[in-house]
Amino acid sequence: MTAEHEIDPETSLPIEVPVDDTPADAPVAEFIAGRYARIEPLAMRHASDLFAASSDAGAAARFRYLLDSQPASVVGNILLGPTIARTRVATEAIYLMARQCIDGWRYRRFEWKCDNLNAASCRAANRFGFVFEGVFRRDFIVKGRSRDTAWYSITDEDWPRVRDGFERWLDPPNSDEEDRQKLSLEAMRGDP
Repeated sequence: MTAEHEIDPETSLPIEVPVDDTPADAPVAEFIAGRYARIEPLAMRHASDLFAASSDAGAAARFRYLLDSQPASVVGNILLGPTIARTRVATEAIYLMARQCIDGWRYRRFEWKCDNLNAASCRAANRFGFVFEGVFRRDFIVKGRSRDTAWYSITDEDWPRVRDGFERWLDPPNSDEEDRQKLSLEAMRGDP
């Protein structure tokens, strides 16, 4: 097969080029270590600390756009708390998860979905290099209100450029004496 698009005889539109349809690997629970962060399977030894981190005075605002309410007891969820939000730890955690999904398990896409009203989450998705795909309007009801869900993705085609930006941003020479990044993640990817 060639890399050229075939043309649909009825519509005269291009037909997608054939791709390798070998199934991706099944995800496995494993430790993924980076320079600043480590991703690990949630174990009961972390549950109390995670609960405490999600139960401080600012937690109600952070849970506003999540499917779950602020926990009343030890529960599980994905939440970048105030101690790591907008830090190298959070950035590297997203990088490690994307790298494992796309390079490790050979998934074709890594998704980010959030309430479309959650401006901080939408900004984070853009900063991390996710591409906005659209909004599922009136996606479902959460906490008594209709939620529109914003969808973002990094595909295997996007990943080499996004991965390079993450790696360059996380590289120690990109930090100044006060441990602040010299260039933005967007600049490292070459975004306009």
